[in-house]
Amino acid sequence: MNTRSRYSWKSGDTRLRFWAFTYAVVDLVHVALPDFEQVGWGPPGILIVLSSLLMFHRPYPGAFLLAVLAHAWTLLGLRDVLTQSMLLLIFGMIGFVVSIRWRPRLFRGMAHITGVTYLAAAIHKLNTNFLDLELSCAVHALNQVEVHWGVIFPDAFRGLSPHVALGIELALWVSLSFRSRWYWLLAVAFHLPLLVTLAPAFGAVMFCGAACMIEPRDLVRMKRLMAKRYRLFLAIGFLSVGLEYFLAGGWLSWTQPLQVGGYIVAGLTLFTAMRKEIFPRPANTWLGWCWLLFCLTPYLGLQYQHTAAMLSNLRVDTGCHNSLIFPKAWVGQDTYVRIQTASFGTDEWSDREDILEAGLWNEAALFTMRRKWCVDWVRPISMTIEYRGNKFELDDICHADAFDFIPARFHSFPQFQRFQKNLTRKCDQACIH
Repeated sequence: MNTRSRYSWKSGDTRLRFWAFTYAVVDLVHVALPDFEQVGWGPPGILIVLSSLLMFHRPYPGAFLLAVLAHAWTLLGLRDVLTQSMLLLIFGMIGFVVSIRWRPRLFRGMAHITGVTYLAAAIHKLNTNFLDLELSCAVHALNQVEVHWGVIFPDAFRGLSPHVALGIELALWVSLSFRSRWYWLLAVAFHLPLLVTLAPAFGAVMFCGAACMIEPRDLVRMKRLMAKRYRLFLAIGFLSVGLEYFLAGGWLSWTQPLQVGGYIVAGLTLFTAMRKEIFPRPANTWLGWCWLLFCLTPYLGLQYQHTAAMLSNLRVDTGCHNSLIFPKAWVGQDTYVRIQTASFGTDEWSDREDILEAGLWNEAALFTMRRKWCVDWVRPISMTIEYRGNKFELDDICHADAFDFIPARFHSFPQFQRFQKNLTRKCDQACIH
């Protein structure tokens, strides 16, 4: 018996087995994203598939290590911009620890990390652009849902959509913190439209983190409920998959119809099986608050990606800072790269010059340009770059010492994507994913 917990090793193993199975399924959903069709993403994708197959059999520590290696690979070496990849990396590391020795507080901490992700996402959305109906990602998402399912939302709801999104994210944070079964219905309502339009795997990753709040008694109730009502749940699942298949105006991932059915069936099952505790104990751990501090790093100018700032319209670059909570002074020196002039050794790429001069870039983008563009018929590639308050004249970025002005720490992982790939200098840029 683990004296530090009211759970036995057996019950801990039951929870871990169920969660590891969930993690494996979600990782396969993640690997079905179009990102893994890019050059170089095949090897980490193979590692994810292998780790998932092992977890289907048993939550081996080695299986979690393979998943951790795969997600670290895409984040550090392949310009992975997804917050969900960072979450899967963290979940994989925690899974490795608890698979060696059952630690219930650490295990429950993943649910708190998931809840804090909703809180961070809401904080990031408290900016002028998200509340602007002409620019807001909330309105953009509604437009995408209308196209996808052929529905029409009333103008009144469209006008309230930014506030509705904020309210639901805060409700998801509270419901997860207090282990409320209402989380599952709220999560389905929130993530289902995102699943079919802009975020085809993010909801699954959040469900995976939330699954850590499921107790052994909930698993027993789920098993009994599924055995008793399996025909009903199968009918609901097939109907949901069929409707998505026939109504969809295109798919972001081949798993999309299956996920629609899975979201609805899982949400209904968990809501029905879980029981509300009289005095629910928040899943409140230091790990969750550390994750929140990490998610607030955009306001210090340290990074933007991997911090739950997706679909938030947040800007932290000089001249366009738009947060309603955190002051511009906190960002300090602007660390975006501005290409003031660009010139290629061929006229065939003249259109790229305008794109480079109109955008905001980062160190990873510069290293990628040098790796992909430095061929004889394109050289020389000359640029005038403004970076950290200084101007640099580069005769040819293909020279080995061309980027010596970039701090050495960024040369260690030149493909770690700190800031957005598709940001322009215009402050009124519409929704950016």
